[in-house]
Amino acid sequence: MSSADELDLLDYYIKELDLLRREGKDFAQRFPKIASRLDFRESESLDPHTERLIESVAFLTARVHRDIDREYSQIASNMLSTLCPSLLQPVPSLTIAQFQPDKKSGRLTSPLRIPMNSVLSTKALSGEICKFRTVWDLDIIPLEITSINIDEQDHIIIKLKLIQGVTLSELSLDKITFHLTGDWRMVSAIYETVASRVKSISVRDFRNKNIKLESNSIRLKGFNEDEMALPQPAGSHQAYALLQEYFSFPRKFQFFTIERIKMSNFEGDQLIIDIDVGALSGQVKKISRENLMVNCVPIINLFPKMSEPIKTNDYRYEELLVADQVSEASTEIHSVLSVTASGPHSKQSKIIPEFSTAESHIQVDDSTEGGVYWSSRRQRSLRKDITGSDIFLSFINQEHNEVRPDASVIYANLLCTNRKLAQQIPQKANFECEGISTSFLVQCLYEPSRQTEPPFASQTIWRLSSLLTLNHCSLVTGETGIKQLRQMLSLFASNNIKDLDQIRGLLNLQAKGVTSRFNNEAWRGFCRGVNVTIDLNPDAFVGSSMILFSKVLAHFFSLYTTINSFVSLSVTSNGETLIQIPAMSGRQEFI
Repeated sequence: MSSADELDLLDYYIKELDLLRREGKDFAQRFPKIASRLDFRESESLDPHTERLIESVAFLTARVHRDIDREYSQIASNMLSTLCPSLLQPVPSLTIAQFQPDKKSGRLTSPLRIPMNSVLSTKALSGEICKFRTVWDLDIIPLEITSINIDEQDHIIIKLKLIQGVTLSELSLDKITFHLTGDWRMVSAIYETVASRVKSISVRDFRNKNIKLESNSIRLKGFNEDEMALPQPAGSHQAYALLQEYFSFPRKFQFFTIERIKMSNFEGDQLIIDIDVGALSGQVKKISRENLMVNCVPIINLFPKMSEPIKTNDYRYEELLVADQVSEASTEIHSVLSVTASGPHSKQSKIIPEFSTAESHIQVDDSTEGGVYWSSRRQRSLRKDITGSDIFLSFINQEHNEVRPDASVIYANLLCTNRKLAQQIPQKANFECEGISTSFLVQCLYEPSRQTEPPFASQTIWRLSSLLTLNHCSLVTGETGIKQLRQMLSLFASNNIKDLDQIRGLLNLQAKGVTSRFNNEAWRGFCRGVNVTIDLNPDAFVGSSMILFSKVLAHFFSLYTTINSFVSLSVTSNGETLIQIPAMSGRQEFI
């Protein structure tokens, strides 16, 4: 038994011993003729044999009590894994990587696609390999920013130049994605300007050939389904993952794309983007080329891995699932994707379905191990020199009784993290991109964020009860709307002061039912929705952006709303309207 287990059992033992002595004394005083031996003096029985029995019973009941309490946590974990699996998983470290094309390498006349989930690897300070993967598709373009300034009309002027000897007319490109970087005040000011104040955009070359774009040509990144960093199991609610990602790594949302640029319409090797934003704040007027970067993408410390095999001849009721026997201290299981069984007499491997999936109890085909299901349990790692969590795998039938799979070897397909190893990676560390032959310098722009541990034991019960309570309540209506919204946000926020300040910065919430036409086409008719107005305290957003927070809330509301409905959001601060976000249903603008 580990020292942590011993301390846990000791707490239960002391409680049971105190209960037996206290109630034994009361019982002896009430029935002295038959229970006088239970009358204690100075917390101990006068009879040593009685004392031994009491201590033995306390020890046994303490073990039973502890195991029952653990079962409650396991039931809550199983339910929560169905409702919101991401709440039970660690949130891996995230950072931003920049790909810098070699100016002396081959000519890129079209964007080079780095697919989503491409693996990047680097060495931590300890010398161990740490693996990340890209969050979304990255199109590398042979462009560099030469200058950014403000002209006399308060327009933001971005000048770009092609590298590798390529000209604009040769370049097959219709969009450019920028990442905001630098001091948080500057980043927040630029983000708020780009998100809410753009009136028009014009693009021109050195011959002043000019193309005007509408303000909606700018798209903020990080909110779409294909731009989510955390894995999305079937049936999971994307609104929850959106909140987790925002509170874990808000830099993931500090991207914007200028679309509908046809580079082939221009000549030469220089491009000028002119953004009209009306009156500029004093902070944005200090913008420079260090505040915008191209060829950047968020990366997350997640990588696929095949588990070490589980041999059924050594199988116990519950088996520790090991991702990497050699590097256990730096490899933690994030999630189990599938479990497969194979044997010497079977022609092909068979998939063992997960017990919690409803379809596994309805249909069993030739590719599945009939009548056998797997179930997992996560707990805080009690092993020496290993941080984070461990996952235990068990095999059961439909009645939840233990069964032994008819296979000689079982293995699992996993998604893993490097535990806290990613936090050792310094800023500007170089990465290698697997499967890419072209020469690039790949660097991380920031130190990776801290990995957030999943909840354990009683924490899962609290999260489950909170989620179930909030799921059948409206977050934006009624007198308790603001309280319920804060409680929902706190489920997904970390416990750092910055996150808690933002949640407390929600001062007021008002909701009003509205009716609007769905789209501009008359035949689509009308739809009922909700217009939400929230008031924010600017002092609570020092070091962050109220506009970004509002955008995240707007997307959360739209994903959380009921079918055939919509939500529009207005945000005020200090009595002034900060931003009005159009009505949305799901991920699309509704009106």
